[in-house]
Amino acid sequence: MRNLIITLTLSLLMLTSAHAKIIFTSIRDDNQGTNIYVMDDDGTNVVQLTDTSELDPSWSRWSPDGKQVVFVRQVDPKDSQRNHIFIMDADGTNVRQLTPPINGSESGPIFTPNGKKIIFTRSDRDTKRYTMNSLDLKTNEIEEIFSFFCSLQDVSPNGKQILFLAHRFYNVWAMDSDGGNINELITPPFEGDDKQIMLGASRWSPDGKKVLYVEMHSNRKIFNGEKEFVLAKYLYKIYTPETDVSVTLNIPRNYRCHSVDWADNGAAVIFSATQFEVNKPFRFQEEKPYNIYKYHIATQDITRLTNHDGKDYALDWISDNAQAVSPIGKLTTQWAALKSTQ
Repeated sequence: MRNLIITLTLSLLMLTSAHAKIIFTSIRDDNQGTNIYVMDDDGTNVVQLTDTSELDPSWSRWSPDGKQVVFVRQVDPKDSQRNHIFIMDADGTNVRQLTPPINGSESGPIFTPNGKKIIFTRSDRDTKRYTMNSLDLKTNEIEEIFSFFCSLQDVSPNGKQILFLAHRFYNVWAMDSDGGNINELITPPFEGDDKQIMLGASRWSPDGKKVLYVEMHSNRKIFNGEKEFVLAKYLYKIYTPETDVSVTLNIPRNYRCHSVDWADNGAAVIFSATQFEVNKPFRFQEEKPYNIYKYHIATQDITRLTNHDGKDYALDWISDNAQAVSPIGKLTTQWAALKSTQ
């Protein structure tokens, strides 16, 4: 009897133990639209959370306690330019729309660290304005923070600053959470008129002292008698504002990045990428799968977490001390984690 109790206790602990999770958007082989998935951060236990591919749910982010997910979804399958902010429980249930309908589109939702508000951007076709806004989850009030063409915002762990990309200049900016003290944080280096460097996919580190971001390098070259930009390399970097120093991670330079995040509480980086052909024009690049990888900073090893012919992107990692996601009522698929070193 004692052995039976011990066995049952261990089994219960295994079933209820939490695991670090990655939530992401995916286009799978048998589905032309997008859906939101979650998996353990070793690439196992892949669970589909949404089943509305005709409305293209995407760009999901965890709540600080791991109990909810905020995301973007179309409200009309015939109008891809009308996307609004939705929220659901971590198991994919209790889906509801947060922002009221407008003649426009919203994107990039993210919880503030205290879980009380959601920061997002909005493009209004009637007013022709592009704004960053905050939504109070208790009162449903929306407050405009900033008016500029920007995207991919991230809130610092202490909630005091917002990181964003300025599309006009292709650089990374930061500002106070109320829209004040706007400053250019990271500027791409200038390497001549025939070279172009754009920044993207920036995220605060868990301690708020560093910024993970990506540089996309392209060169203007003669191709079929005409000058055009061709992809040269992608650099994955960590910037420390206190010292104004950027360090380049040892990730292959032909890994074209879609999105990045920190993992293992700052000891690793996860990213969505596809391999591209160097010095080949954008329009001649063959469409290849985007999969999710983990880069271990100390060892520089790369672990491949997903492996299929679709597209995995818009990822967000959460630590294993947050509430575990329940897969009840969902189909689970497991991918083997493939490990490689450079």
